[in-house]
Formats: sequence, C-alpha cells, structure tokens
Amino acid sequence: MTPAFAAIALSAAAAVGAAGQDESPLDALTAIEGYWEIDPGEASAEEIGEFTCQNAPLRIDVSDDRRRYTSVRAGHEETTATAPILAELPDFPAGPAFVIQYDGEARLDPDGAPVVWLLVMAGPDGFYWIRRDWLGDGQFRRTALRRRCPETNIS
Repeated sequence: MTPAFAAIALSAAAAVGAAGQDESPLDALTAIEGYWEIDPGEASAEEIGEFTCQNAPLRIDVSDDRRRYTSVRAGHEETTATAPILAELPDFPAGPAFVIQYDGEARLDPDGAPVVWLLVMAGPDGFYWIRRDWLGDGQFRRTALRRRCPETNIS
C-alpha cells in the first residue's frame, strides 16, 4: 500500500472508531460481486428512485486479477462505471474495504481533486461508500447502505 493510501486507511479508522465491527474473514473483493439495491430503511423513496432489485439493480464485478472494479446499473438506461482498485483494506475497523477512483470521475472534492471512494462491507450482504474527503471532519459520514438482492428478485 502506498503512503497516501495508508494515510486514507488511518484517517478512515480514526473517523469510524467505535462504529467498527468485530474482525471478519470476509474478503471485500469477493463479497462485493453480485446485485445490489439501496436499503429502503436508510434512504427516502426519492433517493432510491428506480435503484431497486426489481427495477434497476446494480451489478458489481471485480476482475480476476483483483485490479479493476466494474458496476453496471440496469434499468431503462444501462450505465457502466469502471475503476482501478487502488488499495485493499482487509482490516479496516468498520469492515473489510477497498479504495477506488472511478475512471473519468467528474465529482470533485473541496480541494478540486477527483473524488476517491472507500467501499466498506458492512457484512456479506451490505456495503456503503465513504468519500476520502469525508474522513477528516471528525464525523462518521457515509452513503446509505446498499443491500444484496436475493437472486430470485433480479429482473
């Protein structure tokens, strides 16, 4: 891991502190593969929109060499996003995690740099995102939980 990503891991660990869970043998890069939706218990209907298992699930894959992340959002307009996997954080306090920066990322952090994302597994059937620039403010900020779609619910 490069010094820059070691710093991400340390700041993230400080930011989550007690929010972490017990150590787990879960491998984030293996566990993340599958279909996902936004957990309706953590977001409004407006935020969820069509991002459900029945309407527009998100399919996530990791390349065999564990260097590339790909997500495909189904629905009336299928969209694909890809990213290099910049670092693996198997011992991240909140759960196994990895770091990506989307190819062509247009969102910018407050310093004007493209956003870097930390994907944290909240267990085998859930994950959330933390932006690198959210780590330094002393608050535990993250996206709404994404939960795994039951295979029988995939449209």
